[in-house]
Amino acid sequence: MNVIRISNANASNNLTLTGILANAASSCPTCTAPPSIEDDITSTTLSDSTVALYALGEGDVLGGGGGIIGHSRFTTSPSVPNWSVGSGGPISSPACITGTLFTNTSGTSGSHDTLYVCEGGVWAGK
Repeated sequence: MNVIRISNANASNNLTLTGILANAASSCPTCTAPPSIEDDITSTTLSDSTVALYALGEGDVLGGGGGIIGHSRFTTSPSVPNWSVGSGGPISSPACITGTLFTNTSGTSGSHDTLYVCEGGVWAGK
């Protein structure tokens, strides 16, 4: 059983979840907490005990009726790729999740990288 399940049986677009708490483990120390969010649309399952924000955007559609190629998604969970910002470069430990983006808001061309992409678990400045 999940705390929240986003089913692909119905069209779900532009959905925002906030303050998700999967606290089954706290009421039963020997129990395994259920996934906090199961998203069938993006095939994502989060097992975080808390998720402050999970936002699912409308699907990107191929031209000519080719179907949906993907959805935009943002979450505060460190378990899946996301996009974060800060006034310096990202920390290198622990390893990052491939596909995650980081924007250095104080970066300038030639002296500091402004956008970082996690490639193979390692940050690469772009």
